[in-house]
Amino acid sequence: MSRCQYESNVSIANDLASRSLEYTGDQPEIAEALVSVAQVHATLALAAATIAAAEHDDV
Repeated sequence: MSRCQYESNVSIANDLASRSLEYTGDQPEIAEALVSVAQVHATLALAAATIAAAEHDDV
C-alpha cells in the first residue's frame, strides 16, 4: 500500500463520517451504515501507514 492509498482511505473515511451526520436524525440506520464503512476505510488507512512504515524501516 502506498501513501496515495493511505490518503485516499483517510479522505473517504472523513467524507463518510461527515455524511453520516446528515442522516443521524431522520435515518439513523443509514448513519450507522456510513459510520461502519468509514471505520473500514480508517482501518485500511492504518494498514497502509503500517506497511509504509515497515517498508521504510527495511530500506
